[in-house]
Amino acid sequence: MVITHRVRIFVFADDPKGYRHFLIRPKPRAEWSWGPLSGTIRYEEQFHQAIRRHVKEKLGLDEGSILDLEHHPTEMAGDITWVDWDFGYGLPPSREPLPRPLPSVEEPEWTWATLGEALQLDLPRTVQEALIHLELLLHSPA
Repeated sequence: MVITHRVRIFVFADDPKGYRHFLIRPKPRAEWSWGPLSGTIRYEEQFHQAIRRHVKEKLGLDEGSILDLEHHPTEMAGDITWVDWDFGYGLPPSREPLPRPLPSVEEPEWTWATLGEALQLDLPRTVQEALIHLELLLHSPA
């Protein structure tokens, strides 16, 4: 049995219309649904290092606050088990337009969506749960 650990990074930005969430769908579309940034954790990395590396590689961003969603779904396929470690990544307030992913060979589809808009997309159940949990954390009194 092989266990692989991944980080799923729910990038969000505060917006006058509500929080906006960055969602991406790799190509080919028929094989993937919408979801957050995600990637592996290198052997020598801690979670926060992996999160910052993936956000830098995909969006070119260095600054942001990390929020542990304490949501760790697992997925099994044959002898492989994936453990996802879900984190929110809050962008600092800015007057700049919301960032776009850096150009890459994959040319994924991407969007910034409110929670309501996101729930209208083809999202796996665990992604829906994580987004709702993140929104609850963001709207709860500190």
